[in-house]
Amino acid sequence: MKEVFIVESQTDANELIPCLAKFLKKGEYKTSVCKGHIREIREGNTYRKEKDYGINLNTYAPDYVIKDPKTVNILKKDIEGADMVYLVTDQDREGEAIAWHLKEVLGLKKYKRMPCYEYTYKTVKAAYDNAGLINENLVESQVGRAVLDKLVGYDLSPLIQKKFCIHSLTRFLLLFFISLFFITIHILRLPSCSCCLSLLLLSLFPRIPCVNLFPKL
Repeated sequence: MKEVFIVESQTDANELIPCLAKFLKKGEYKTSVCKGHIREIREGNTYRKEKDYGINLNTYAPDYVIKDPKTVNILKKDIEGADMVYLVTDQDREGEAIAWHLKEVLGLKKYKRMPCYEYTYKTVKAAYDNAGLINENLVESQVGRAVLDKLVGYDLSPLIQKKFCIHSLTRFLLLFFISLFFITIHILRLPSCSCCLSLLLLSLFPRIPCVNLFPKL
């Protein structure tokens, strides 16, 4: 019948359609919008004596809930009878997790992962030709980060806000490690320690431009 391309936003759909039109026939494809993550970890309740984080504390498995049932119903209608569903989300771990949640919630059997970082004919055609499986390692990375945010951030964030007037645990840790980095390289003169801190920063905050942020040794 047709190929369905699920994107994160209507803006993405508007940019993707002209690219698809250059190598797919009209009527053979359609786009659908998932509006980002379609499910999230249950909110839980951290104010009780026995705290509930929305996570099984024995297995650390998250308990997911659908964010917008209406959007899910629209997606299910859009993919009815589709020959193939393409999950067109960002290349990072959040995009990979969004694709994984779509596969799980929609019960997709015929699907391909088609990560896109920009919407031009060249990149879209290359992504279409090389579409494949979901990267489970990236998905597990995102799930692990989300679970840690729940288990650690929910308790520490209020304390950090109160003591340091910083409204984000991630921002607090980032500032802490950056400060530690400059202390080791400029004051203590320990380049080996600064290299270790750089690797730690990259693992915790993969999006920060560490190469431009820190001076070369």
